[in-house]
Amino acid sequence: MPFSVDPELAHAAADPHALHALEAVSVSLGVVSTAELGGDPTAEALLHEADQRMYATKRARQSAR
Repeated sequence: MPFSVDPELAHAAADPHALHALEAVSVSLGVVSTAELGGDPTAEALLHEADQRMYATKRARQSAR
């Protein structure tokens, strides 16, 4: 999810490369709950499922471009 750089931060970034990097930052999240996996899932199982969901979303966005 792209975000906008706060105008005060943008003004403070004298280096154009640094400003470009700040503007290009994005975040991807994968979310899963214990109820969705059922039973008593381990932290590893939760992280694995969350990662799978995140990467599936990223692939879908890339193919839509």
